[in-house]
Amino acid sequence: MKYILFFTIFLLCAKQLSAQNNEANYRTQPLWVAMIDDPGTNYYEALKAYKLYWENRIEPDDEEEAMDRDRIKGPKDKAREAMLAKMMPAEKANYDRLKYQCKRFEGWKKEVRPFVQEDGRILTIAERIAIREKQIEESKPQNR
Repeated sequence: MKYILFFTIFLLCAKQLSAQNNEANYRTQPLWVAMIDDPGTNYYEALKAYKLYWENRIEPDDEEEAMDRDRIKGPKDKAREAMLAKMMPAEKANYDRLKYQCKRFEGWKKEVRPFVQEDGRILTIAERIAIREKQIEESKPQNR
């Protein structure tokens, strides 16, 4: 009995340390970029990784924000401009790459959202096809 209790406590501690380690990695590395290409990604975990990565950074703007910014400049825009002015060419290239990845991430969110399960699992392509085929079959008139 002692061993079961010890093992259970050990697993809970290991899980907590793993979650903290994930959060530290999410804050320092753009792991969400690889997550959107992994069909086994948990939707909510990818959102968390994205949010934590950009928590203390200035997120790249999208086209709509850029057009609005031409009209009215706010504090976020001024901070972004100052940051971009200080960047070395390699940093600027990385920022531009992340700008593209942010756009991909937003598209991925819209694409998979209808297929996200309660636990964050995203239905596979095969599961989506099966659902669609079932819908088509159900919508056909019954032969009597």
